[in-house]
Amino acid sequence: LLLYLVGMTPRHKSTTMKESFSSAEEVSTPLSELSTMEDASSTIPQPQESDDSRKRMLRCVLIVSLVAAVSVCSTMSYLLLKDSEEQVGRATYESIAQAALSNAQAVTQRKLQGSEVMATLLSEILTEASDWPLVDIAGYIPIAAKVAELSSSNTQSLMVFLEPSQVVEFEQHMQQVYVEQGRPEGTGYQDFGFGIYKSDRNDPPLYEDGRVPDTDGSTDWGGRYNILAPLTLHNIPGAGSLLYNTYSDENRGIHLESMKDCVAQSVTDQLEAHLTTGGDLSSFQYTTPKCPVITDMLELQIRPGPAGLLFNPVFPASDPTQLVAFATTSIHWQEVLEAVVPDYVSGLSCVVTTATSSYTYEIRNGYPELVGFGDQHTLQFEDMGRSVILNNIETGTATSAVYTLSVYPTDDFFKPFQSNSPMAVSLGFAGAIMLCALLFIGYDFLVRREANERKTIVDHLKRENRRHAVDNSMWKVRQDELEFEEPAAVLGQGTFGLVLLAQYRGTNVAVKRVIPPKQKNEQSSSEMFATKSTEIDGLMSSGPNILSSYAMKSGLGSWADIGMSRVPRSSGSKSKNGQSAVSDMEYEELKKQFVEEMRHLSRLRHPCITTVMGAVIEEGVDPMLILEYMDHGSLHDILHNDTMAIDGEIALPILRDISQGMRFLHSANPQVFHGDLKAQNILVDGRFRAKVADFGLSQKKSIGGTGTPYWMAPELLRKESANTSASDVFSFGVILYEVYSRRDPYPGENASDVLRDIMDKTICKRVKAPDNMPAQIKLLMDDCMQEDPEKRPSFEEIDLRLKRVDAETVTPSGSKRKAQVSLFDIFPRHIAEALRDGRNVEAEHHELVTIFFSDIVGFTEMSANMEPHKVANMLDRLYSQLDSLTNKYDCYKIETIGDAFMAATNLVKDQSSDHCKRIAKFAIEAIEVANRTPIDTEDPSKGCISIRVGFHSGPVVADVVGHRNPRYCLFGDAVNVSARMESNSECNRINCSDRSAQILKEQWPQVTLIDRNELYIKGKGLMRCFWVHSGTGSTTMTSTTKTVEGIPEQRPEQPRPTHSIKAYKQQQQEANPLDDFVDLEKNLISR
Repeated sequence: LLLYLVGMTPRHKSTTMKESFSSAEEVSTPLSELSTMEDASSTIPQPQESDDSRKRMLRCVLIVSLVAAVSVCSTMSYLLLKDSEEQVGRATYESIAQAALSNAQAVTQRKLQGSEVMATLLSEILTEASDWPLVDIAGYIPIAAKVAELSSSNTQSLMVFLEPSQVVEFEQHMQQVYVEQGRPEGTGYQDFGFGIYKSDRNDPPLYEDGRVPDTDGSTDWGGRYNILAPLTLHNIPGAGSLLYNTYSDENRGIHLESMKDCVAQSVTDQLEAHLTTGGDLSSFQYTTPKCPVITDMLELQIRPGPAGLLFNPVFPASDPTQLVAFATTSIHWQEVLEAVVPDYVSGLSCVVTTATSSYTYEIRNGYPELVGFGDQHTLQFEDMGRSVILNNIETGTATSAVYTLSVYPTDDFFKPFQSNSPMAVSLGFAGAIMLCALLFIGYDFLVRREANERKTIVDHLKRENRRHAVDNSMWKVRQDELEFEEPAAVLGQGTFGLVLLAQYRGTNVAVKRVIPPKQKNEQSSSEMFATKSTEIDGLMSSGPNILSSYAMKSGLGSWADIGMSRVPRSSGSKSKNGQSAVSDMEYEELKKQFVEEMRHLSRLRHPCITTVMGAVIEEGVDPMLILEYMDHGSLHDILHNDTMAIDGEIALPILRDISQGMRFLHSANPQVFHGDLKAQNILVDGRFRAKVADFGLSQKKSIGGTGTPYWMAPELLRKESANTSASDVFSFGVILYEVYSRRDPYPGENASDVLRDIMDKTICKRVKAPDNMPAQIKLLMDDCMQEDPEKRPSFEEIDLRLKRVDAETVTPSGSKRKAQVSLFDIFPRHIAEALRDGRNVEAEHHELVTIFFSDIVGFTEMSANMEPHKVANMLDRLYSQLDSLTNKYDCYKIETIGDAFMAATNLVKDQSSDHCKRIAKFAIEAIEVANRTPIDTEDPSKGCISIRVGFHSGPVVADVVGHRNPRYCLFGDAVNVSARMESNSECNRINCSDRSAQILKEQWPQVTLIDRNELYIKGKGLMRCFWVHSGTGSTTMTSTTKTVEGIPEQRPEQPRPTHSIKAYKQQQQEANPLDDFVDLEKNLISR
């Protein structure tokens, strides 16, 4: 961890993400004061460069250290724990051995005392016996009392070794004693038994020093008898059993334990039973009885060290392991016997064997416990022995005694101390170290990621500062670069003061204040210009009073008529000129916001928005915005100029420019809302190009200025919402009213009442559409001023709807129009603009166009019988009404040739969804109009005009033909088929092709179509045709042979003059020729 903290952690001035972002905010604060890239870079907290090679080296060292730590710690922990287990096992083993030694010493001491008593007893027996070696053991029963007095122990084994010459006599005597006298009984004592056993092994005599002499095998020690005198002493404290050991030929020990009189009684009973059955002593075999075992329980507590405590809890559960301790003591009383009975020592060897005992321990719960003892001899382990010299109890003289303690561990003694703890602990160490490694790696990752993020932020801030420094240098304007006229020219009224005309680098610009003044009378923008003009002093911060003097000149007197002002902008104090004033803190915050907005506004470029050329941002000077100068001022000025006629060719482009400019602002990132869209904020240049101005300044919103009341959406007036794109759309609806009424909204009405009714959802007061407003514009205005913001169209939709509107359609009725026919009256707008600009017009291909043809029935006869001016009057009256119908159904009129009228849909604008329906409705109403149009107004008896109509849908090519008298013409097979549909039609009926019928069925399901079956069409052969009727009914194209209105369903194609205009001219040439027809004839011939 120290390695990481010292070497790996990147060192930065800002060490946390929070501090990094804080530093970013600190950087962004003074950006408004930066003018050079060096200034921008100096404000960024720079990170200290770190050595990559040093980092790599430290990472390598860390990895090696981790691997070494894992290896060393795991190995050391394993070895230490294994050694700890071995040490604990060894300590347990030694503790058990020491306990066995102590126990054996106590037992030996007690048995030593008994041996001395038995030796004294033997001495007395041998001394007082007169007929030795035939000793009447039974006569010496009272001597047992002395044994009880002297013995603190209970039993001993007395072995008397007789020479071979004494055996026969001893056997005979013992047999006589047992046969004749039976078992003797004593007063106050129970049985005293005596037995003689023949040894099955050669017991060599002992030397005086207790060593066993070497033998060459020539001496036969077999056949000697061991005399066993079992003594069972009752009512004596510590009384116990007599223990006797003998050996068989296989050197197997027979261990006899007698509790109370168990062994003695068993020996006597077995011997008596053996002799009773006729056996002799040489054939007697003793069987060990089943007697209970009384043991002295020895509890030995082992308290292991810290390492032992660590692994004790994880000992495996297994069967207790046994450890056997052998305590063997052989005491040779040669010296004692020689001192007591010197006369018989040469012929007698006496060895008192106290015990050859084994003590069995079990490891229980980590502690050894003595569970029993027995006679278990084994030689497979290395002895742990010690010899001691025991003192005579009575005389204090040393005896020839050999005391040997042998403790042998069993095969599996150390298994309980061999657990899985070393492996578990070593793995635990390794896991802990690996966890630390993972933590280190994770920490390193987080640190490096944070460092990279900080570096990214710092790099981004550096780039932003460089870019901002460059941007600032592009839009920042020094105050001395602005030149004002004397006297200063006032262009209009802004939110925070008047708008003045100035020159910036030789270009006319408009200058306006963008934030309110401070509360204190500090240096203001008026002082900035005081040296240049005394008239400018105070103009930039002037209020409504100064406005009235310029009202007539600048067109700003509308608000004086309304008697309204803007929505209150602030609840703060007022400056000396009556405008809202802000505190120093608010002023600096607004100034900071303005600088941030200037970075976005200066990058907004669009032909339909006013170009922001720069701003004045200097100490002691109120921020000033510099805009491009617009020659014609605001749209409000133009609308209120009675000398200027506004027709569709002027009004429609202006409306389109506004919609396109607002569409661009709403699509910007970040999105820009205008907040005060009205005619006064629409500027018009010298080419009558409208541009949106006064947009995107949040300073107006910060102090409550969200727009002009009459133009504000109702949700803004109710303070239910902030400025949105929908609120700008509402303002555009009011602009539509301004354009067509050329007045301010709600003229002559009380402002408070108007605003209250606008906000009231039950009243929903809106401006009324002027009488001269076209239906399409009226519908658009109503949609823009919907109460529900969600139902208002977006500016994208408004722009598309205005693009589909024809300039002639939106011309205000009653407006002053030019007398001469313009190109826009003859050609589609884009063709007219190309011709006006002198550009070549390329042929246009249209995939699907519906073409209408009509012809006056009997026109040749009319021309022959009527005066030419009456014929021209009749055509003018008919075509004027048909022209109106084309406007109604948005059909494009191609041309009129004599009595023929040609129109099309889906040609100059996209009408793919209903082009055939438009033509059908147009055709139906054209027949009705023709039937209401008199042939001769002076002679009603001639009746009204009748026409034949036909239409077809198909592809065409449109092009302009001619130079001196150009015409917009259509070419293609669809034109010929449409003419054939008309020529095969009938009086006052509409004939259409199969393709048109199929399209019409989809676009107008309610129309009635009657199948005419297949007709012969000149130049086309058989074609299926349909009658079109205006009545609603089934759209099923049924075949019929019935007559309709008395006219046969099908008749042969009627001959029709193909050059009616030429024939008409020939007939009327001598009378009053129509000069207008000359150009038409030339055009027809050229086609």
